[in-house]
Amino acid sequence: MLILRLSKNKLLEFVFLLVFSAIIFAVFYSLLSISGAVIGNDGSVHLGRAQEFLSTGQLSLDNLGWTPPLYQILLAFLISLTGATNIEQFLLLVKISAIAVNWLLFFSMYLVGKRFFNQKIGMVAACLLLLCFPMFEMNMWGGYTTVLGIAFMLLLFLYLPLSVEGNRYLGVVGVFAFALVLSHQLTLFVTALILMPVMLFLIIKTRGKGIKALFFILVGGGFSFFLYYIWAMLPYLDGLIGHIFFEQKAMTYQIPLTSLSAFWSSFGFILLIGIDGLFVALYTLGLKKNYIPCLILISSFLIPLVLAKSYLFGLYLPFQWFIYYVMPPLVIFAAVFLFFIADKALTYYKAHKLRAKRVYTRFILGGAMVFVVVLSCFTFVMRIDTLNACILEVVPLYATSDSQSLQVGKWLKTYYPEQVSVVVTEAPGFWFNAFCDKNVIVEIDPAVERNVISESVLALSYELESPLTLFRAYETKNDIVGEHYVSINHVWWLAALSSIEKDYISYNTNKNEHKEIPLTQMNRQYTLNNSNQTEHTLTITYTNNDLIVSQTQTITTSSYSTQILWNITPINNLVNNVTLHTSTHFNSHFNFKKAYIPNILNWENPWTNPTTIQTIDGATTNFSKTDLLTDNYIAIQDEQNQIYYTTKFHDLPNNGNINSTFGNKQIDSIHLTYTFDQITPNNPTIFSYQTLLFSKESYPQTIHPHQINKIFTTQPNKNFTVDSRNYQTLIKEHNIGFIIYDKNKLNPNFIKWNLSDLIYSNNRYTIFKINN
Repeated sequence: MLILRLSKNKLLEFVFLLVFSAIIFAVFYSLLSISGAVIGNDGSVHLGRAQEFLSTGQLSLDNLGWTPPLYQILLAFLISLTGATNIEQFLLLVKISAIAVNWLLFFSMYLVGKRFFNQKIGMVAACLLLLCFPMFEMNMWGGYTTVLGIAFMLLLFLYLPLSVEGNRYLGVVGVFAFALVLSHQLTLFVTALILMPVMLFLIIKTRGKGIKALFFILVGGGFSFFLYYIWAMLPYLDGLIGHIFFEQKAMTYQIPLTSLSAFWSSFGFILLIGIDGLFVALYTLGLKKNYIPCLILISSFLIPLVLAKSYLFGLYLPFQWFIYYVMPPLVIFAAVFLFFIADKALTYYKAHKLRAKRVYTRFILGGAMVFVVVLSCFTFVMRIDTLNACILEVVPLYATSDSQSLQVGKWLKTYYPEQVSVVVTEAPGFWFNAFCDKNVIVEIDPAVERNVISESVLALSYELESPLTLFRAYETKNDIVGEHYVSINHVWWLAALSSIEKDYISYNTNKNEHKEIPLTQMNRQYTLNNSNQTEHTLTITYTNNDLIVSQTQTITTSSYSTQILWNITPINNLVNNVTLHTSTHFNSHFNFKKAYIPNILNWENPWTNPTTIQTIDGATTNFSKTDLLTDNYIAIQDEQNQIYYTTKFHDLPNNGNINSTFGNKQIDSIHLTYTFDQITPNNPTIFSYQTLLFSKESYPQTIHPHQINKIFTTQPNKNFTVDSRNYQTLIKEHNIGFIIYDKNKLNPNFIKWNLSDLIYSNNRYTIFKINN
């Protein structure tokens, strides 16, 4: 009977693995091919590294955090084994290797569930893993190295207790530690934290025998770490800890992704039954005195969970990614709970069915069992439907490459084989490098990482940048002359913009002809001067037949503020009764609600002292030159985000106003008006003021709003630097020959830009060739 039972178990295991492997292949091949090529950007990077390894025989040490080597070696082996030569074959091999890595993770999950509990729990755990959105999300952005790392982490945990019981498994844990280190750095970090309490308990419990296992783990992992990572990390060891734990403030954009609602979206009912199953698993393992598996599971659940919430302790880590490491133990706990409930319900049903003498009692018991089965099936179907909705919702985010981009890349490679750089939008993304066989500079979400080259070239922009503020001006945006950004958590956020939609200059000509000209109707030209490293200037010049109006913005290393200088010059004859109206508009994303205007608003909202209230514009508070004689500056504040915008006048405006909207009472704009009696060609009018836009992070010194005027005269520290860039210089420096636009992001004015030609277009993408 024992032999027959074993053979049945083996047969059941074989059939399960066979069927489940087919499901894994079908599901993940469909997922990876959902865009027509390979979804996600990271796969293209791995392919490039694999091809580089095949051509040079060396592993690149560039960007260690993104491209650990083990998956690349696997992919390179497949390419060499199959003799793949064209892009279609490479895409297929990326998919096959990714599916193999995913299969290894599911198989590891099955083995852990089987070893720590029983075969059925292992099967249920593997099935529940298919209902977890993080499993699909990793594949959608191309995180195959993360999947591989988690698989080896589970295998290491699986064989760790066995390595203490029998020496023949010591080499196995050493090999898995070696592979884990070369698979993924964050997984290594999480695994090391989990192993600390586990190894301490194991050594104490076995009275020192566990030291052998620890030794083999350290030897295997240490050897691979020394072999690959140490040489690249040595120059940065002094600042590594501070950077990893305390300076990656850009990761704060991931904080909302670790909320309770985000966990529910990722796991659904698995989250609830997993938490219940945690206690059942601890109780079950405790009864059997399997303390090491118990500690492994609880540590592998709690430690990543705490890391996902580490911002509460002032640490800056990739919070969202730790959800991937919470997933394996949570799924196992959920499988334990399901098995426990099913087993208890079935036992109860069998016992009471035999005891029930009446037919209707048996009928009620049978009906209850059917109801439970139907409810369970309904729950699974609903989860699959929710999972499918989650996947479809984020597909546009990760599907940066598709069959259309493959078509564009092959066309460009065929008809323009010269080796030049190509700038592309987020779609077609990094895969376009493999498609066109050229150096590709890709637009990246600034919240993740800023690529100044692609940003400037795609937007045709000029930039002035200091640690406090970033100013961007554009060639192709009709109404928007410039945008002002403020730094929050090392990410530039748009805070204000200079729109000339309603800005104008009015004047009388020498023939007493009155003209009121919107600045949008004047010719506009940009001039960037960055020949002096300590001073960078950007001049915007507006011209028509009568006037030249120029605005020069200057940022220097000797002042926190930006100097604004206006120059109005008649071209031929004098003009009189000249009025220049300018405005600055503020992003409603922030909460600018308090303003300072001398004698009028003392860090109050314009609604507390409005000059006028209009149905459309909201509350308007006016001020004049006389008001500014007390303090020659005005300012607004976002108290919630600790952001300030202030203007200090060297030449006072004749009048101005601050507007605040209805409803939320946010300050949405500041308007200034300068008036001059007469201007001649030999005696142009020049006036100036300074502006400050900064956050508490960029100017960390404690400052009271009433002291803001002092910053204009404060000398910056020695680390205060200024920088500037423009798209024309970047195109020359990086030998950029083509710009590829996703039509969804294409500014129609770009087509009118006379420095490029539209040479190709399909349903999704457009190619512009840069003229020499």
